[in-house]
Amino acid sequence: MSHSHIPIHHLLKQIETDPPNRKKRDVRPPWLIRFIEEAAQLFEPFHDIGRVGFDCSLVDDEWVVGIYLGGTEIVGGRLDGKTVFANFCFDLAELIRRFDKVHELKWTALPEPLELADPGGERDEPTRERSYVTITGEVEGNAVRLSIFSIPPDVVQPALRRLPDGTYEPA
Repeated sequence: MSHSHIPIHHLLKQIETDPPNRKKRDVRPPWLIRFIEEAAQLFEPFHDIGRVGFDCSLVDDEWVVGIYLGGTEIVGGRLDGKTVFANFCFDLAELIRRFDKVHELKWTALPEPLELADPGGERDEPTRERSYVTITGEVEGNAVRLSIFSIPPDVVQPALRRLPDGTYEPA
C-alpha cells in the first residue's frame, strides 16, 4: 500500500530540533515512540497528501495519545488562507494488532456542538465537527489510550501549505 503522507519521522525530527531544550523534556519511552510511528503509517489520505500530528501525555499511569492528519492552508486564489482537512481511511484492524491487549474500542461522533440549547439552529461561530475512534489497551505491558481524530484539535495550526502551483510545503 502506498503512503502519501509525510512520515512521522519528519515530525519527530522537528520536535527534536525546534527549541534547544525540547529533547530534555521528551519523556516518552522508546516503545511509545515506535508505537506512535507505526500508528501514523496507518493513515491513507484519499487525495493529495497529509501530515500526521500527535499529542501524548502520561495521565494516571496511562499513556493518552491522540493522532490526526494536520490541516492544509490554501495559499493564493479565492480560497487563500482557508484551512482544509484531508479525507482519509485508517486501518483499525492493523492498529488493534499492534496492541498486546484491547480493553475497549469506541467510536465517538459529534456532528453537533455539545451545548444543545438550540440543536440544529444557527450558530454564532462555525463549529468543527469531529469524529474519533478510541482504543484502550496495553502495549508492551503499558496502559495506552489512543484516539484517532478525523480533524486536528482547534488549537493546532495547519501542518502544510498548498501553493498555487499545486505543490506543498511544511507550514
